[in-house]
Amino acid sequence: MELHTRALVGEAVDASERHELELHLVGCAECRKFQEELLQADTQLRSALSSIQVSSTFAQRTLAALPSAPELPAIPEMPRVFAATPARRSWASRLSIAAALVAGVLVVWAASSLISKRPGNGTRAPMSVVRGKLLDANGNAVTQLKQGAVYTVQADSVVPLSDANIVNLKEGAEFQVQGDNALKLTAGDLFAYGRPESDQKPLRVSCSTFDTLLHAGDFYVAEDGAQDSSSVVIVFNGQAQITRDNETLPLRAGQVFYVLAAEDMVFAQTIELSDAVVRLHNDPGVQRKDLADLRDLYEKQIRGYQKELVELDKQLKSEQNPQKLAELRKRQQLVLNYRDEHQRKLKSFWREFPYEELKRGLNNRTEPSTWL
Repeated sequence: MELHTRALVGEAVDASERHELELHLVGCAECRKFQEELLQADTQLRSALSSIQVSSTFAQRTLAALPSAPELPAIPEMPRVFAATPARRSWASRLSIAAALVAGVLVVWAASSLISKRPGNGTRAPMSVVRGKLLDANGNAVTQLKQGAVYTVQADSVVPLSDANIVNLKEGAEFQVQGDNALKLTAGDLFAYGRPESDQKPLRVSCSTFDTLLHAGDFYVAEDGAQDSSSVVIVFNGQAQITRDNETLPLRAGQVFYVLAAEDMVFAQTIELSDAVVRLHNDPGVQRKDLADLRDLYEKQIRGYQKELVELDKQLKSEQNPQKLAELRKRQQLVLNYRDEHQRKLKSFWREFPYEELKRGLNNRTEPSTWL
């Protein structure tokens, strides 16, 4: 209520504070009611004052009749421990507060006019791009999203999916709109914000291995979209609900859920965000790079063995010489053994923690009040 009060007494409200007030009014029913009461009071005050006729000298005579300010003894200068308090107002300055109150009502009215033009407040359709750049499947820039369509984020984009839910999609992300409050994230990162009323209209974000219902709050979701996939959800504020393999898992503020999958191996875990931060700080990064290089090397060798097995199969079908056939079969079995051994070894190079996704989620997070 502090910004409301400052506006009412006529103090300056800068652009960032005005924006904060606007966003707060969108999500706070109590303050919206307070704003409506002020507007009603302003209307009634204007109506009442319009019927009053006063002489042109009324203000001058009224000020002249006020007693002069009493003489006060000098106060010695004291060291400032807290912020300085405003100087005592004179009778004349106090009289001006009444006019400032009316001006404050007009400031709030102006703010409400701006708020009504914000996305998701009735004047702009939901699922419209209010910041950034999205491309459709044909590579064309779009300003309005359609259900069922697939999009690529060319520049960080903010999209209100409804009056209650807003998503901030990061550059490089790919997604499909599945409804007013539902999308499928096929690759990349997004941040989501649900206003208090979104508790009744949660945002559903589907990833490769699970679905997430995001209730009122502040969230991060990542999906790497690779064959060896990882999916991550961070709940900064509010609560979420994970659905995976017909099982439901609740998440509260300050928790992280992630799934790591490689071929037939799947690992899922819930941890505290504070523990994840400690693990990130203690991670040197060198071992992870070495492990990634080894995985790339073994995957390349496995692809080479697969290619050779295809060629050996062709030769076995066309070869008529028994001695050559025996040699080809011996080579085929040897390559099969090499391939299987490399596949077994590759599975041991397990990616045990989603370091990069968590770093992006923590480093790229911004306050939802700055998105619009």
